[in-house]
Amino acid sequence: QIFFNHVNIGLPPQDTRYGIYYSVDNGPVHIAVLNTGDWEVSGDAHIHGVRGGLLDSQIEWLKKDLLETDKEWKIVVLHNPLYSPGKYGVDFEENFMAIALRGQLDRILSEYRVDLVINGHDHVYSETYPMTADGQPITNTKYENAEIEGIQGTVAVNPQGPIHFEPLESGGNVGHSLIDINPPFRIIYDRMSDNNIAAYVHVTAEHGRLDLTTRILKKNEITKQFAFGIKKH
Repeated sequence: QIFFNHVNIGLPPQDTRYGIYYSVDNGPVHIAVLNTGDWEVSGDAHIHGVRGGLLDSQIEWLKKDLLETDKEWKIVVLHNPLYSPGKYGVDFEENFMAIALRGQLDRILSEYRVDLVINGHDHVYSETYPMTADGQPITNTKYENAEIEGIQGTVAVNPQGPIHFEPLESGGNVGHSLIDINPPFRIIYDRMSDNNIAAYVHVTAEHGRLDLTTRILKKNEITKQFAFGIKKH
């Protein structure tokens, strides 16, 4: 109840025992926040015979939400990853949720032209190539070098699928590590390895351009920086 006392946005009808899903607009950006805990509402660990995944009600809400927005940029945020080089993305014993989410969301994210997916859970840094509706990396995407907030980075030009982005962690929970660094991952940085380290991401958006900068801090000093962007003509 303390948490919900701080929620000041309208929520679609849903069972909130295991989290919430909702959407907000900020400038030219539409952000849909999913709840990867709502499968627990069903009382078991299987949806349509697959362990993990989202309830049908949330999937239908997401499709309607993405269809109705007129914002230039579409971002989907969720805790569990579809694609991660850490154990929750590739470890056979731990990635059941990722597999379920790919089956449910890959085609939706592509067909509704989502630009960026931001996730967590594995405390690593990774950017995928743009992904197809069938979950394949589009490795021939054009990239340009660019300076983004004073950081040398790369910009994907007219990507034909969503990029999945995992921006490390805010600090205090270490022990996650890289498992697989093969495609679909384009950029990977090692795991968080120190309880005194934290990372944050700054997102800027304007017509035709979306930029993200990630800064890693240790004792209030920046120790490493990353930047990438997306450009649409």
